[in-house]
Amino acid sequence: MSVPAAPQHQPEPYRDSAIGDVIIRTSDGVEFHVHRRRLSDASPVFADMFALGRETAAAAGEKPDVAVSEPSAVWEKLLPFCHLAEEPPITLDDIPLLLEAGRKYRMVAVTWRMRAYLFRPEFLDEKPFAVYALACMTGVPRVAAIAARRTLAGPLYPEYAKEYGYVSGLALYNLLDFRRRCGIAAADVVSITNSNEVPAWMQFSPVLPDMKTCGSVPGCAGSFVAYMERLHDALKLCPDSSLASSTNMLSPVIASALRCTSCASTIFEDTMRSAKVLESKIAEAIAKVELVVEA
Repeated sequence: MSVPAAPQHQPEPYRDSAIGDVIIRTSDGVEFHVHRRRLSDASPVFADMFALGRETAAAAGEKPDVAVSEPSAVWEKLLPFCHLAEEPPITLDDIPLLLEAGRKYRMVAVTWRMRAYLFRPEFLDEKPFAVYALACMTGVPRVAAIAARRTLAGPLYPEYAKEYGYVSGLALYNLLDFRRRCGIAAADVVSITNSNEVPAWMQFSPVLPDMKTCGSVPGCAGSFVAYMERLHDALKLCPDSSLASSTNMLSPVIASALRCTSCASTIFEDTMRSAKVLESKIAEAIAKVELVVEA
């Protein structure tokens, strides 16, 4: 019986010395064997370097050697873009490093792809403050605006993100000022007058119609006014439309109405319907606030 051949060892990508006609030597001493034509197509900097013969001279018959200042971790991510290969997994930490390399070597395709990565939902949802900083750094106002809005449901003061080091203090001020203006706009939607009247827009809106006409004492309408006041104060600090239907906000209203023979039977349906109306109005107000984007 024949013995099966041992599996052939496959070198890591771009590590096969039999491939390519130039060596990229990284700052940590790793050699990548690549095709100069691919690098030239991807980067005018390398195209000029090869055309003018500025690459490091090697012994006759050997591949020229080009020393670069980036570590191998960066080039492992960069080379697939140059060779039109399958894109590697990209993390948020990779983006600024690849953007810097893309700028340095004038790799336009890399720059555009990194900007596109900032749109990824997992980055926007999990690290909106970091995405905001990177979007300002790369001059992508649309992404900065989306990320800024994702921060509104978060803490009053921005969470730490090392990406802040890439932008100016003015960019961070603009983010805080945006939140302040969103808070004012959101709170105005539910602002109660001194006479305890609900906002004018609500007079003809189907927001808790039964509670507004309820005759109980102190009245379910009173608990609704108190709800609006709590929501007003909360929105100024955290301009998040979902607060309108949060349990903490609605529980006192429901508890009061359950003691009322007129409102108890419909309170759950009424409060949720009303909260959704408020959410929509608050979201509309916040959407009108514009972010000033500065790098």
